[in-house]
Amino acid sequence: MRHARVAALLFVALVACSSSREVVTRSHSIAHRIDKVFVGTRGTIVLNGTFVNAAALKAELAKLKAVGGTLWYSRENSTTDPTDAQLAVFKLIVSTGVPIALFRDATFTGPGQ
Repeated sequence: MRHARVAALLFVALVACSSSREVVTRSHSIAHRIDKVFVGTRGTIVLNGTFVNAAALKAELAKLKAVGGTLWYSRENSTTDPTDAQLAVFKLIVSTGVPIALFRDATFTGPGQ
């Protein structure tokens, strides 16, 4: 019975935290911050649902790295070669050293290539 209560509490915590861009892992009892960025073909940057410029993105990624978070990255037309603008944004992201997970589209549901 106690295990069922613990499992239920963990499920509720996971659902509550995932909506605030934090995920509770099973192996750790700490929260892990995840930010999501989507880059358009012209280099338009959407970070966590908000349009930002490259300088703002770099500042937010420094904060993300400082707390040990991960960036979920996706771009428009991900099945083709990136545009020069998308490549420039990706290089900026890589230069920050933040861990990156690649996704196929703006839904962040399917792994990238």
